[in-house]
Amino acid sequence: MRGRAVLLSIILAAGFFAVSAQPIECEAVTVGDIVFLVDSSKSIGTENFKEVRTFLSKVIENLNIGPDKVRVGLAQYSTDPVQEFLLKDHKDKTSLLAAVDKITFLDSGTKTGKAINFIRDRYFTAEAGSRASQRVPQIAVVMSDGKSRDDVSIPAKRLREHGVLVFAIGVGSYNRKELEIIANHPSEDFVITSDTFQALQGLRNTLLKSVCKSLEAQREALTERFADIFFLVDSALPQRQYYLFRNELIRFIDQLDVGQSSYRIGFAQYGPDVKVEFYLNAHKSQAQYTREVKSLQLQQQPGQAQNLGGALEFAAAEFFRPEKGGRANQGARQFLVVVLGKDFKESVFSSAKKVKSKGVTVVTMSVNVPIQAMLSFSTEQFAFNTLKITQLMDVFTTEEVEVVTE
Repeated sequence: MRGRAVLLSIILAAGFFAVSAQPIECEAVTVGDIVFLVDSSKSIGTENFKEVRTFLSKVIENLNIGPDKVRVGLAQYSTDPVQEFLLKDHKDKTSLLAAVDKITFLDSGTKTGKAINFIRDRYFTAEAGSRASQRVPQIAVVMSDGKSRDDVSIPAKRLREHGVLVFAIGVGSYNRKELEIIANHPSEDFVITSDTFQALQGLRNTLLKSVCKSLEAQREALTERFADIFFLVDSALPQRQYYLFRNELIRFIDQLDVGQSSYRIGFAQYGPDVKVEFYLNAHKSQAQYTREVKSLQLQQQPGQAQNLGGALEFAAAEFFRPEKGGRANQGARQFLVVVLGKDFKESVFSSAKKVKSKGVTVVTMSVNVPIQAMLSFSTEQFAFNTLKITQLMDVFTTEEVEVVTE
């Protein structure tokens, strides 16, 4: 399966292989999404910024760049962040290097927290070219030369919870404590420092040694087959269809390796409002899941409009939060399965976009709603004219699926 062995360690190893005669301990990189966030504040200066640009170019020169291989995005920041290019913008190495060469020094203040929020919202989304839903590892490299004028702790925490592995590189007058707050832990694996910009190129072997140490653990986590699957069921689903779906869901749980360390299941129903039956961290065993699902009843409200858009908004905000069992920050794939009871009138594209921007795959199911209507907000081809969830097993256990119809 794709996306199993990507990490910044390999990328930098490939970029600097010619410098070191030591054998490379990491596997060759094949696919990954990497976003560089580069400090361009006044304290750096034009000459030092040239060193940063050279560093970035040398890394990219040895990457396997391509739309289905390694994608690179880059943003600069000072007082305000600046979008240079997104993950989807450059499909070959030549255009990517040309884009790096055109980056100009900003020469202003330092607001690292604001910039981290910027790349989370603007870069690590499906629309910007992120392939998180395909289990392609998401990596951010934050380069800084000094202390930020705003808070970095909350933005960095949110970025990591978004499933992004964060490295911090400090150069010159860096603040070690701040770098440790930004980066993943342990800091000795994810924080790299250099006292001068002239010595930046000399970080090659140190950087390789540090990040390769963390590669194996991340690679193993990504090869595990586990996922967070949250079902959002229309309370207007006809009773006979609901019982069919519920029985299928019990069989589905029986066939999956469900539990806190493997597949996690959540369940909610929606009408005018959303009622969460259980979150992803509510049950620890197959028996617990089965008992809970058997007891679930739809709470239909005749005459009340079904608020699908509001339900999707709620799902984006609440269903996959780490404190409620979401494991995007551990490399888990995440699915929202929307079971529709009847056709919907309103446009829900923007609401579904918020779900998908978090790396969640939106799967739609119904025997009452046309495929085209479901495709208007599902992820790509993940719309199915069936309520037999067991027929969709491959959607959750493999990456390539076929459209299922009944």
